[in-house]
Amino acid sequence: HSLEPIAEPEIDVNDLVEGEDYAFKIKVEVAPRVDEVKYEGIEIDKYRIQVPEGRVEEELDKMRSQMANAVELEEPRPAAEGDLVITELKRWEDGEWADTKMPPQEIVLEKGGVRDEFIEALTGASVGDEKVVDLGSPEELEEKRTRFMATVNEIKARVLPELDDEFAKDLGAFDSLDDLKADIEKRLLESLQSGEDERLKQALFDALREANPLELPEGLVNKQAEAMKTQFEGMFGGESGGEAEEKIKSTIDESTVKAARDIVHQHFLSREVARHADLKLEDADIDKELEEMAERSGLPLP
Repeated sequence: HSLEPIAEPEIDVNDLVEGEDYAFKIKVEVAPRVDEVKYEGIEIDKYRIQVPEGRVEEELDKMRSQMANAVELEEPRPAAEGDLVITELKRWEDGEWADTKMPPQEIVLEKGGVRDEFIEALTGASVGDEKVVDLGSPEELEEKRTRFMATVNEIKARVLPELDDEFAKDLGAFDSLDDLKADIEKRLLESLQSGEDERLKQALFDALREANPLELPEGLVNKQAEAMKTQFEGMFGGESGGEAEEKIKSTIDESTVKAARDIVHQHFLSREVARHADLKLEDADIDKELEEMAERSGLPLP
């Protein structure tokens, strides 16, 4: 019948009767089609890309932090912002502290490198102090939070390298600090442009879906939704982690079907665009894409 089935069929099975022709019926979902794809007059906004003020300096600060040297304190003092604190952690389990401590951990008291709860607990602590660190929302039940006892074994100061031409040379093929800044700005621009390209593509498909409604195969939509839901739930390990996590799961349940419909709609709409425009993929196109994938991943082409 020249159909293009896209899901498991429903089969209406009749009884076999000797001496008579056998007939049966199959009901199957097929790929949706449209007489024409409407795209004339669709408008989307394209944004100008520029690196926000201060972003290059932020990247330089991160690089300096990564290249910092840890040195012994000249005199004992409490831990301060930017210090390296060596701690031993014990986990709270079944209403008591575990007997076994974890291997010593090196924690830098710096935003972005470690959970804020550790920074708050260890800033101002001295060698030998024990600090309780609770990870999780205070509104959650105690048994849903993760609790540690952090024992401060050692505190070291961190000396950051000077931000000069020598710093740039130490990082690679840069002759000066200005060369390094230019390279950072270039990479930031490329990242921003990649994000804008993806946003543009999504905006275009949003507009195309709105202009070209399709009767979507519900079986395929349901399969897509279930696959997405399973993937999201896998991020939580299949266990509840408090009210906040339950709220996230509820939101996933509510939004998954809509997202699945958008994905299926976009898939079939892309096929219809290709069909109406008589777009064909040649072997050379596929070979080129494979070569680009190999280059991006660093893997051999075979």
